[in-house]
Amino acid sequence: MRASAFYLLLLLCISAPIAKAQVAFEIVSPEKKKFFLFVNGLKENETSKFKVRIKNLQEGPHHIKVIFENKELNNPQIKLNFEPGKDYKYEIKLYSNLDRKWYAINLIEVSDWSEKQIKKKVGMDTLSFAELKTAEVKADSILKVGLPKLAIAKPKDTVLIKSDTVKKKLDLKKLNCTTPLRPDGFILVNKKISEEALENQKLAVAKKLIQENCLSAIQLMELIQLFDFEVSKLEMAIFAYPYCFDPMNYNFVEDVFEYESSVTKLHNEIYASKK
Repeated sequence: MRASAFYLLLLLCISAPIAKAQVAFEIVSPEKKKFFLFVNGLKENETSKFKVRIKNLQEGPHHIKVIFENKELNNPQIKLNFEPGKDYKYEIKLYSNLDRKWYAINLIEVSDWSEKQIKKKVGMDTLSFAELKTAEVKADSILKVGLPKLAIAKPKDTVLIKSDTVKKKLDLKKLNCTTPLRPDGFILVNKKISEEALENQKLAVAKKLIQENCLSAIQLMELIQLFDFEVSKLEMAIFAYPYCFDPMNYNFVEDVFEYESSVTKLHNEIYASKK
């Protein structure tokens, strides 16, 4: 009798729906450009808006895609992983590279979402496994749409206009950066930086040598890999950009980073349009 009751209780526990922790998600266009938001392939707003907020997302991975009302704009998309009980706020940020402009989804802040808000605004998960699978397939198909190829922008605190492009070339010519450093010279630069034992000394030597030599994006990538700490790599990547022989290939430098947040910070320093 006790065994039967135990198995019945176990069966009820297994068959009961499992609630997942909820998260809130908000995305806004600072330029007030209206858009449709797709989460896991499903449209969230029936009319185009410049700000959309969702209060019943599940924790875990999600595919986010923005489709602008203006069809001439590129439609940014991103894969995000949400933690339970958090309120995420993102913006659709404008990036630039010389005469090119594009939009990307950028994190603004993450805050705790109180239990009171969750209980008031959010219900249980009602999606079946089949529906979730369908959403995943739709999202994957959306993400296969070609993303704009990111190229590098101007250095920090500058506005990208045509005269800036000319100035950049003139500056490189003034620095005698018309040809990247030859392999034998690059080996000496690499060795000089590697000889420094302390990270701060290595940073100082590297910055001095970068200013004195003409280096390609790939050469800079190799030098930045000599640093042990992510923060040092980021500092060098931002510093070295104005001295790069071929800034249009600066995306090679992104490969040195271990964390996606570092790539985002680099983008914000050298891609973002400054107002």
